Amino acid sequence: MGFLRNVAVAVVLACAGPAMADGVDPLYDQNGNYLGDVEIVGDVVDQTGTEYARLDIRSLRLTLYVDPDAVYVMLDPNNPIIRGQTPFHGYWIGWNPDPSGNWRRCDYGVYPDHTGREHQLYGDLTWTNLRYSEQDGLVFAIDLGKCGDQVTNWATNYAGAALGGHGAAAMDPWDFGHVREICGNASDWQERVTGCSRVIAHPEATVEDVTWGLWNRAYVRCGQSVPDTEIVADLMSAVRLEPYVWQEYFRTAGGYAGPINGEVSYELYEAVGRYVMGGCR
Repeated sequence: MGFLRNVAVAVVLACAGPAMADGVDPLYDQNGNYLGDVEIVGDVVDQTGTEYARLDIRSLRLTLYVDPDAVYVMLDPNNPIIRGQTPFHGYWIGWNPDPSGNWRRCDYGVYPDHTGREHQLYGDLTWTNLRYSEQDGLVFAIDLGKCGDQVTNWATNYAGAALGGHGAAAMDPWDFGHVREICGNASDWQERVTGCSRVIAHPEATVEDVTWGLWNRAYVRCGQSVPDTEIVADLMSAVRLEPYVWQEYFRTAGGYAGPINGEVSYELYEAVGRYVMGGCR
């Protein structure tokens, strides 16, 4: 994904290794519950001329607008932004809000997104980069306020991380073998999706692990109340990492008739789409 401003800049969402090559990170609440994936969409300029990095959490139907200096940061534990846990501010909006629960519309007022479209669910946010290591990658926290209320602790990208005070030491992450087992064999589909997301984001994951996790997450979500576009996105992320492997696979599964040359093509994309429309069978 072409979001890096130059080769010397790393995306804040990227964990060590190839696991976050697609610019997507899982989010967990302070109890370790999986909330969904946050994904970099790109840079935008709002109606006041202010530049933001835009990130979507599609499972919650939320869009975050974050100071780009928080999202594009040099991954070095001595970077003053990381070492000093510098807070960055922004805002968020909800689209098609749920009429009940945590994401219902605000009781008063509206807030415009970067295009000027007004939304009835909105709030302020603070993004803090907590620490970086080769083992864990970059750990960050997102704090949210809703409808003008005070910003409070909300989520982190590190499973089991302590959110209180942001400086608290994090607990050990899930064992990699355990999350692979959940991704491949859990009986509950949502539990499998959570396990696969943790495989994809895990600092020990190889390219093969990531593509396996992406494929399993897509397969499990097929036939569920998930848009086909999201399932295709997972499969195409896997395809981009190992095109030779998936050209061979979709030659049978999706009717791909193009060459086995390691190049991602429109024909391969169409084969992936047919596979998804056919229920991933």
